Amino acid sequence: MSTIHAFCLSVIRDFYHQARDESGEPLVSPDFMIDDGAESDILLDESVESLLQECHEAIDLAQRDPSQLELPDELTGRLSEEWTGSAFIDAFYRLVDGYGGARNENSLKELILSLYRFLRSMPDYAAFVREKLAVYDQDASCFSQSEAAKVLVGQLKLRLDRAMTVLDDLESGLESVRLYADRKKNEESKDRYRDAFSILSSLHEGITENRYDYDEIYRLTRPLAEIAGPRGHRSDTPEKKAFSELFCSYVAEAVYTAAGGAGQQKCLDAFRFNPLIAFERPSDVIEAELMAMRPSVHCLMALVLAVDARYATQKHQAGIIDFSDFEHLALTILRSPEAGEYYRSRIKEVYIDEYQDTSSIQEAIVASITDRNCLMVGDVKQSIYRFRHAQPRLFLDRAAGYLDGRQGKLFLLNRNFRSVAGILAAANDLFSQLMSRGAGEIEYDESQMLCESRPDDPGQPAPVTLLLLDRQPGDEAQEEEDDIGLAEENEDAPGPPEADVPAASVPELPAGELSREQQEAWLAVRQMHLLHKKDRAWKDMAVLCRTRAVVKVYRDQLEAYGIPIAAETDGNILDTPVLRLMEALINLLDNVRQDIPLAAVLKSDLYRGGFSAEELALIRLDARRIKPSCRFYHDAVFLYAQEGSDLGLRRRLGDFLDWLERLRGKEQILSISELVGLIFAETGWLDRLAAQPGGAVQICWLRQFQAWAEKFESRRQRGLYAFARYLESLRRRNEADLQLPAADTDCEAVRVMTIHGSKGLEFPIVFLVGTGYGLRPRDSRDSVLISETLGIGPDFADTELQVRYPTHLKLAMLEANKATSLAEEMRLLYVAMTRAMDQLHVVGSVRIRPGQGDRRLALLLEQARGQIGRRLPDYLVLSGRSYLEWIILALARQTDLDLSWLTGSAAAEQKARTEPDFQPLWRISRFQIRELQKEIEVLSSNSSAGVQPQGSIQPAGPDPAAVLFQCLSGESGESGQDSRLALIRQSVAEPYRFADAARTPAKLTVSELKRREQTDRVQQEEDGVSQPALLTTEMTSDSLPRGIGLTLRGWPEAQAGQSESASRLGTVLHALFRYLDLPAARQQPDLPEIDRQLAAMASAGMLAVSDLETVRPFRQNILAFIRSDLAGAMAAAFRDPRRPIYQEMPFTLAVPAGEIYTRRPGLAPDDRVMVQGIIDCWFEDETGITLIDYKSDRLDGDAGDCLAELRRRYSLQMAYYARAIRAATGKKVNRRLIWLIRQARAYEWPAEGDLP
Repeated sequence: MSTIHAFCLSVIRDFYHQARDESGEPLVSPDFMIDDGAESDILLDESVESLLQECHEAIDLAQRDPSQLELPDELTGRLSEEWTGSAFIDAFYRLVDGYGGARNENSLKELILSLYRFLRSMPDYAAFVREKLAVYDQDASCFSQSEAAKVLVGQLKLRLDRAMTVLDDLESGLESVRLYADRKKNEESKDRYRDAFSILSSLHEGITENRYDYDEIYRLTRPLAEIAGPRGHRSDTPEKKAFSELFCSYVAEAVYTAAGGAGQQKCLDAFRFNPLIAFERPSDVIEAELMAMRPSVHCLMALVLAVDARYATQKHQAGIIDFSDFEHLALTILRSPEAGEYYRSRIKEVYIDEYQDTSSIQEAIVASITDRNCLMVGDVKQSIYRFRHAQPRLFLDRAAGYLDGRQGKLFLLNRNFRSVAGILAAANDLFSQLMSRGAGEIEYDESQMLCESRPDDPGQPAPVTLLLLDRQPGDEAQEEEDDIGLAEENEDAPGPPEADVPAASVPELPAGELSREQQEAWLAVRQMHLLHKKDRAWKDMAVLCRTRAVVKVYRDQLEAYGIPIAAETDGNILDTPVLRLMEALINLLDNVRQDIPLAAVLKSDLYRGGFSAEELALIRLDARRIKPSCRFYHDAVFLYAQEGSDLGLRRRLGDFLDWLERLRGKEQILSISELVGLIFAETGWLDRLAAQPGGAVQICWLRQFQAWAEKFESRRQRGLYAFARYLESLRRRNEADLQLPAADTDCEAVRVMTIHGSKGLEFPIVFLVGTGYGLRPRDSRDSVLISETLGIGPDFADTELQVRYPTHLKLAMLEANKATSLAEEMRLLYVAMTRAMDQLHVVGSVRIRPGQGDRRLALLLEQARGQIGRRLPDYLVLSGRSYLEWIILALARQTDLDLSWLTGSAAAEQKARTEPDFQPLWRISRFQIRELQKEIEVLSSNSSAGVQPQGSIQPAGPDPAAVLFQCLSGESGESGQDSRLALIRQSVAEPYRFADAARTPAKLTVSELKRREQTDRVQQEEDGVSQPALLTTEMTSDSLPRGIGLTLRGWPEAQAGQSESASRLGTVLHALFRYLDLPAARQQPDLPEIDRQLAAMASAGMLAVSDLETVRPFRQNILAFIRSDLAGAMAAAFRDPRRPIYQEMPFTLAVPAGEIYTRRPGLAPDDRVMVQGIIDCWFEDETGITLIDYKSDRLDGDAGDCLAELRRRYSLQMAYYARAIRAATGKKVNRRLIWLIRQARAYEWPAEGDLP
């Protein structure tokens, strides 16, 4: 009986000689050691670094003759003939420039490591890479038939499914609605909507019947690109408002996904899914992008495999294996005839628990030693470890194969002996509506439902309670938190507190000053005190949270209100004081000449009570008297032990040094664990700790440290040096190989933990908290994604325009990843609910506006109640943004529950509530924040008094602060110490000479400098150094930046709630001027050419489709710019390869701090401030360097007044731009121009006043 990793390690130890590569070379040494990350991480980083470096060197040597390119051996064998010589050089440079940063190649290195770690979760990853590269090549030739295209079609169908529910109503409503006052315009608009509705109906029918592929959908949806939501006006009729509301809420998202139409903000605000434009490009354009990236993709995957080979070689030479080697080496060994036959003949049956958490490589290992003799037990609804590469599809595929009995036998184990019937009924009701193969990867049917089999079920009514907090209105900061659709509230108001409960002593913080999590925690506090008052023990209760951050909030709040807790900790056990001291002693025994460890051990009571702070100061001061050149504290200690003035102190110090030397001598014959035990025995440290508050926990930590040290030497190099270096590496990487002991389940305390941590446990009373927090599946920031099902999805990197954005392959993978993440979140909710034995309390919060309710939740309620059949449609479930929204969707079908408060209606009394036989599955209670605060202050009583957190450490010996106070105040009572006290006061008490420097920001943008100069004005536009909302920018100090520093992550219209502000307009106009093709526009300077270029920018992802409407009023302004002399000079620079033009060029300047902070005297001459910015445009011609900045300010008045105002606003900014150009090129800027877009005019001022 063991874990699969322990089994793999035993296989390696017994058959290490069978682990050989394809050439027959051994993969592991007989005396191998297991590395826990310290050395192996360094080797892996070095493998990536050295491989890239050698590639650069090889390319440099082959510049004259690419055919002579000699790449590293690990890489050569993994590249086909197609990617050698100049082809590899081109692919490598595009890879580096496209996926590397502007400053260095760190982002490319991180990408290689990310892909490497993913591949190591698979059994035959080299073959997998070859297979997926072939799939990529095929997709690049025929994207329309790819699996990625099918994913995008599926995403469109989700949105069409939702649109179809109201399309008939919209079509019938068109007859009576009046969209425009002008009759002709009104009829034309109605015809466009009718055509759009017809297209959507045809699309839905064709996609449902699998008749349409990507190309056909693209062809059909072109007219939808011109569709927009009805324009609103204060004089709109009720019919138009109803039509507009219905269109924006249900149909606009399908139009947007199909062609990019209906992209106005009011439509975006109503979207249920993340904004996605999936069919705005024809497949030939997509294929051209994929083909352009094909060489870099092949090059990248070859580099990943080469890193794997080099890293394996380095581990073999170092005689170590890492954690991922366990499974791969074991699988290699088990596939050899000798080892495989040994285990198959020896093992009669294999039993696997938690089979739903099996990864692909673990499945291969099991298959290598079994042949229809394996019993697998698991619950796929509890598969919640995808981040550990668990694959629930393995479970589902095997279960499907066993269903007919031919491949194996399937037993359904759905009897539940843990939970009461009410909890099981609530869980079955919830997940039978939500969980399906399309929305949760699992069909929650009769075979999955839990059957109540608990023999001692008390049969209590409504054991499941939904506790909802209606947070106080008017808190705008909290309002912004609610953009994910938080949660719901309900019916029962809190009753008055019990009269016989005394008043509490609790923190008196206004509710508005607490975070949302802290406010919600009050619900749990209230309910726990009520349960405890009814004789429920604290240890019967558990709080389950989605994240460790929420664990910390609840841990603090429960402690503050007098509730004892035993919580998971997110801290590093090595940071506990006792283990910090143990680490210092280990370092000291390894090398006694270390000041900080030496001072730490001397100050502690570890050896004979330790030394006081005054004695430590005396050692330092006396040593300098004896030998003024004595610099280090360890030298002072040795010197004082020989010649110190205080004989008693000198003797004690000598004894301490002798003790250290004896321990160092024992290191030759004792293991580290034995040495630690000797320290405990000689010092009596554990006995002293046992007498202190929380000492039992500290002793537990020390014993665990001792056992950990023994385990360390059993698998790694022995000795203090190796152990000390390992501790150092853990500290450097902020990791802890040593885990905190699990909380004592028998202690009288509430357990607080993550849902993942609760897996396999059970608790009488469970509080599931934070259910209103948004489910936000994180998009991967990697430039290239890889998927077991979809293959390889890269960003398209345009190295000329210096921009990258996701290809359609990557878009499909991102959407697929979001769907699988939501499915796992649903399974996480299932795990949390089924931990409860007797009672389940679900905690969340809402914000119900009087008379309005919650628009989003009301819409969910309406849609759920309008569904026919038990199962809710996939589009509705997948559009849920929190656990609480899923719960509301399910509760909406219980017509006996009054949820009218969601719509803002006065809550009607539930008729069913008065019926004696009515027992709802859920009991819902709502609380107002102010009333709740008053109630828990009474309920918490005086429980908080005297609560001592478990594990706290009390100081031993004299108070260091008191000793220091005596020295500083002159109350030490000893003579002859004036000089010593003066030195201490100077070192400790006097103000720090360079305090101003410590408070000075080390980095500023030019915009911040400009605002410092103009604090009395409101900035009217987002200037050129600000970061556009759709870009992430990497600053660089290089004069000519290389690599892409701008990555399109998501268009601003995807961010609901943003207004079309001046800053938004400035961002769009800056992007337009950056991507404008001036040479082509100068050849045909007219509005059709501008429209053509705008459409091309939108098609290429440079501008969002909705941005076209934003910039359309500026077409004449753009045309005037194209026809200007300035544009002519820029076009000439574009055509001259000798004098390139630079646009959106980032820069960094190291500026003396005193130059910026002139009023701060506490700055050293060499203090620097990094000033960063982005220059819109600059170029050099025969007249010199011209600097251009685009502005969209609104300025009135004559030219002289406008120039004066522009100089007042932007002189400092332009001066820094000119300084940056001069620093990069060594040349002064000849002309400084601001092109005022609204006036279509250039303003120039002379170059005087340059910054030094």
